[in-house]
Amino acid sequence: MQEIRPMATPRLENYARQSVFDALAALFIHPETSGVIERFQDAVKIAGALAAELGMDPAPMDRLLEKPMPDPHAVQAEYKRLFLDDAPNRIPLTESEWNLKAQLGIQAPRAACCIAYDEAEIAITDELGVPADHLGMIFGFLTVLFLKENAAAAERFFDDHPAKWLAQLAAEIRRRPDAQFFVDAAEVLDTVLEIEATLREDQTL
Repeated sequence: MQEIRPMATPRLENYARQSVFDALAALFIHPETSGVIERFQDAVKIAGALAAELGMDPAPMDRLLEKPMPDPHAVQAEYKRLFLDDAPNRIPLTESEWNLKAQLGIQAPRAACCIAYDEAEIAITDELGVPADHLGMIFGFLTVLFLKENAAAAERFFDDHPAKWLAQLAAEIRRRPDAQFFVDAAEVLDTVLEIEATLREDQTL
């Protein structure tokens, strides 16, 4: 007999989305920061619960939760190897680079992100050390929009920006034989994409 799951309210769903985006923002900007790996694991749990709530298969997230906690130093070293400027075969984390690499056709993605931040009255500083269209910054912006209970703006921004290239990023990570922990992160990115697509479908019913 199939388990009947209680329906989450839109507010709870949005809180779950906010928590996942917040953890991913931290992971893709400063994975070396204390508590980031624990927050990522919490995000995996939340993403799995939300996926199940929406009728998706939570098994991919459940499998990630069965894995032991990764060593933070190993995660930091992998991040540097995969994503930082001086790494051979670096995987880009900015929308501008993916716009060129995958020919997405987005007009001036970095400027478009800055305009969205300004319109939301969110000040962007250089303290994080990443450009405005960096994935971590994008996820951070989505987190703030959900905190401000502006889910509609968050969904528009997601669809106009990271939704256009997250699948390519996840695929690129999986192609790297030296990727381990971030293959799990790629699985979460794919789940986030599926969650957001499912939520859009539900809105049209």
